[in-house]
Amino acid sequence: QTAGSWREDLERAVELVPSHVSAYALAPESGTPIHSALQRGVLRMPDDDEIAEFYETARELLRAAGIGQYEISNFARPGQECRHNRKYWRREEYLGFGPSAHGLFFPREGDSPFGLRTENPSSLVEYEAAIDGNRLPWSRSRRSTFEDAWKESLIFGLRMTEGIRLDSIGERLGPLPDPLAGALGRLVSEGLLRREEDRLLLPSRLLFVSNEVFSLLA
Repeated sequence: QTAGSWREDLERAVELVPSHVSAYALAPESGTPIHSALQRGVLRMPDDDEIAEFYETARELLRAAGIGQYEISNFARPGQECRHNRKYWRREEYLGFGPSAHGLFFPREGDSPFGLRTENPSSLVEYEAAIDGNRLPWSRSRRSTFEDAWKESLIFGLRMTEGIRLDSIGERLGPLPDPLAGALGRLVSEGLLRREEDRLLLPSRLLFVSNEVFSLLA
């Protein structure tokens, strides 16, 4: 894709007066036709600098159309933000149905106070066999630890342009672990995170390279 065709796509999208737009960079998966075409040189992926320019074009053009950015890759008109996706970023409960689906839920009883993460098999045959056998179709499950819950709450929450409130997370989970408190302090002092009253936010100039910032919390 070129910068010109990308702008044209965005302009066409805006003409449809959408309430919500998701704009993700393509990550070609091994085994797909497009991945094979890239390997053969039939297609070329834009380089990182080009993709960064595409990203800024999307932010500017959508904002001008009244479709504001509320998450790294998602834009919406006021009041039209996706409630489903916000569950992920706020680390709320959701169930995964179907092959390859993931879930996070909080059992009322048991030893998973910080949540149980589940993963379904990618095979439709395996998934169907589990359902037919009246079994939970999980290929894997993992109990989240206190540290997992805090790291995920920070990393997912900072994807949102509204940022996070540490006191709200602390009310749900407990006190912020010292190593994470130290890491957050360093990121703020280095300008990689911004304090705004009672919130922590990722500066807009770093949205495109958010994973590099988040890796310092992992």
